Amino acid sequence: MGMGMGVMFMFISLSKPLKTLSPIRPPKRLFHWSFILTIISQIIIHFSTLFYFISLAEPHIVKDESFKPDADFKPNLKNTVVYIFNMTCMTTNFFVNYEGPPLTESITENAKLKKVLMALYGIIIASALDVEIVWEYLELVPFPTEDFCYKILLALALNVGLCYYSSKFIK
Repeated sequence: MGMGMGVMFMFISLSKPLKTLSPIRPPKRLFHWSFILTIISQIIIHFSTLFYFISLAEPHIVKDESFKPDADFKPNLKNTVVYIFNMTCMTTNFFVNYEGPPLTESITENAKLKKVLMALYGIIIASALDVEIVWEYLELVPFPTEDFCYKILLALALNVGLCYYSSKFIK
């Protein structure tokens, strides 16, 4: 996950400026009301999703020695859903908050960034589905039921969609 975030930062910094001036003007202040409302809406959406994931995972968790402080790491369902959520949250923040015009090329024109975002979303979907090689590599545990998997995927899709559309609506 850290490598993916680092690569996205690199491709954002390498995005090219527009060749011609855009008719859209950027906000005059850093603390513009649209930025603040966008961030607040994303925080609300992300925390709502996180609380939903934890409430979904709690009934399936068996408390054992790994829950004690200073115990060795042992993957469990809560770790898995929080990891998948965290990866989705960070990828979505890059996707939603990347401005593009009027200053730089849009996300569709920034091919490298677009490919990294698609790859990260692919890993997220593979993590949420029962792709064994991904589970083993990331030290995740399988979901208890197929219904649980669908609930996680639906919540992730809603998280991304709500963040994107709330940001576009506010701006």
